[in-house]
Amino acid sequence: MTYAVTAGYDVKGRFASYWHQKEEIIRLEPKSLLECGIGNNFMYRYLGGLGIYHVTLDISLEFNPQVNGSVRSLPFQDNSFDVCVSFQTLEHLPYKNFNESLAELRRVSRQYVIISLPNRGLYFSLGLVAYPYRDTIRGMSVALFKKEHVFDGNHYWELGKKNFPVKKIIADIKREGLNILNHYRVPEKPFHHFFILEKNNN
Repeated sequence: MTYAVTAGYDVKGRFASYWHQKEEIIRLEPKSLLECGIGNNFMYRYLGGLGIYHVTLDISLEFNPQVNGSVRSLPFQDNSFDVCVSFQTLEHLPYKNFNESLAELRRVSRQYVIISLPNRGLYFSLGLVAYPYRDTIRGMSVALFKKEHVFDGNHYWELGKKNFPVKKIIADIKREGLNILNHYRVPEKPFHHFFILEKNNN
């Protein structure tokens, strides 16, 4: 298998985000894993020696996924995988597709779903003030207003922008029958906001 790698993609902060990806996956001890939206296939390569049945899916053949398909309509039966993950992917679809994508991830998961989304809002941690239009800025960097998101050919929406507060995303997650076990931003790359979710079977 070959991998799509773009120069400048794997910056230091992104490797910190990879660390959180693998930690959250390993903590759940899955025997099977579906990864939707695979980037440079880092997780597939890293987890390869752990004995996890790991299936990669992407709509772009450029990334050499095992399965070519969309998170909006996953070609798998219900409850096919212990954990389904999608990191920095769902923002590449219009927000009107967010709920149906969550519903599909929930459907094919037996128990857990992990996603990460871009967050442009201010981030405070132990004296660090970060405004992720630049990944990490020390000192006083203050957002005076929330900006409208303009589609840039890549992201249709981002947390922290006007009309996309975190509370809206949380409400939509719960609406799709998923409980939020934890959510947080990566300190080294606060642009990445993780959500650890569990199916609500009630």
